[in-house]
Amino acid sequence: MKYIITSLLLLVQLHSASIDENYFDNEKAHKYIESKREKLNKVNSEDIEVINKITFQNLLLTKLSKLLNSPTDAKLPNIDNIEEESVDEKMFIFYFNKLSEYYIDLENLKIKKDKSLEIINNIKERLSNLAAENRGEIEISQMEYAYYKYKFEDIKSLIKQYKKFNEKAIEKLSLIVNKTPFNKEEIDAKIVKLSEVVEKNRKRATTLKLYTERSLINLLRDVKKSELGMIDDIKLSDDVLNSPKAATYKANLKNLKNATNELVISINKKLNYIILAQFYNFEQDDMEAYKELDAVIKRDSAELDEQSLRQLREKEKILDWFISKYLGYIGAIFYDTSLWVDKFLDSTSEITSKTLYISNDKSVTLVDIFWMIVIIIVGFFVGNL
Repeated sequence: MKYIITSLLLLVQLHSASIDENYFDNEKAHKYIESKREKLNKVNSEDIEVINKITFQNLLLTKLSKLLNSPTDAKLPNIDNIEEESVDEKMFIFYFNKLSEYYIDLENLKIKKDKSLEIINNIKERLSNLAAENRGEIEISQMEYAYYKYKFEDIKSLIKQYKKFNEKAIEKLSLIVNKTPFNKEEIDAKIVKLSEVVEKNRKRATTLKLYTERSLINLLRDVKKSELGMIDDIKLSDDVLNSPKAATYKANLKNLKNATNELVISINKKLNYIILAQFYNFEQDDMEAYKELDAVIKRDSAELDEQSLRQLREKEKILDWFISKYLGYIGAIFYDTSLWVDKFLDSTSEITSKTLYISNDKSVTLVDIFWMIVIIIVGFFVGNL
């Protein structure tokens, strides 16, 4: 029975498509791509479907050739010329914010890498299900596989470039911090002033939201009450929006969006100075002041948009790095136990789910290795019963 099953599996493999290894031969890949392109250009057809497939294949070959000829350069700035000296508050905030943007870029690349790997596996599965006689679809899938495989390696190269840059940049910022005296009185005064601006913008946004909801209710007076919801949940048809009665609602909605944007901008400015104050607090080992401002960050961040919130999370990672550097990991735990327990759990989860290596176009994590060992041990004991 075992031999019959093995024979059937071998038969299926022989009659199904596989990856075209010629795309991955360093010495032959360029010539192979050009031969494919020449073959496509010789096809003479007026069939729209055939023309579209040839156009798509040529596009894939062009992108593939570009990746082979010139892998993507991250084009990160040269920070060697930045002086490691004292800077004013605005310049420090500028450096800090720029670094957080590069952290976001790195996270985006990691997301792209995971998506690329998912696409690669989908294409590979599609190839395995294609019959050998279906040459047209096989060639397209093989090209797609080659392109995304090279794209995956390109993204991995970019991730390395960003990691190296971010490590260098945060060390550079650390040297600047050491030489920058933070004026607590000036920072506190700025936070108070910006808090007043935030509160003013918050009240204006709240008022405009009420106006907008009232104008929306007036606009939809004839609609059943059960169909009405909060302003964020209602989607209006073009007919309703283009009616003369919608003018007041649209004007209020525009003012609300502007007010919300102004609120987010003012919160971001305030949080910049709060983070600046946090540098002073952990340098002075003022745990209570640090916790107070950390609570303010959590409260105000609830009103940020998605992009600002992402950047804030990266800023917090950078701040955590500095706390660990100044106080050591053990000191950081005693500094704020609950905060660092949460960080530890998050880090543990990230480490266990992190890809250790790629095997057969599938990511292998610590969790996968753990379960593999468990299965081997259980199988050993079961086999000896």
